[in-house]
Amino acid sequence: NPNHVNGYVPPAAGSHLIRGTMNNWDESGVMTSDGDGVSITYTLSAGTHKLKVYDTSTGTWYGNNGTFTDTCSGWTMKSDAGDLTFTATGGTYKFTVKFVDSKVKLTVTMV
Repeated sequence: NPNHVNGYVPPAAGSHLIRGTMNNWDESGVMTSDGDGVSITYTLSAGTHKLKVYDTSTGTWYGNNGTFTDTCSGWTMKSDAGDLTFTATGGTYKFTVKFVDSKVKLTVTMV
C-alpha cells in the first residue's frame, strides 16, 4: 500500500480533532488533510493551554504529560496520558497530527 511508507499512515481528514482549553474542549477543532497528515490552525493570545488529540472514529483521547512553549516536533501522544500543557506567547499556530509506526505524533509550529 503506497500510503504505508516507512511506517507513516496519513490520517483521514476529519478523523482527528484538537480539543483543549483554547476551544473549550469542543469538537470545533476538526483537522483537514494537508499532505503532511491532518492539521488545523489557531490564532491564540499569550497564555497557557491544555489540549489532547481526539480520534473521532474510536472515541480515544491522546495526551502527553509534557509541557512546551510555542512549538513541538513529533511529540508522541498516548491514550493513557494526561493533558499536554502548551504555553503560547501569542500568534498563529499550526497543529499537525501524523501516525508514525502506529503512534500518534503531534507537531506544533508558528505560522
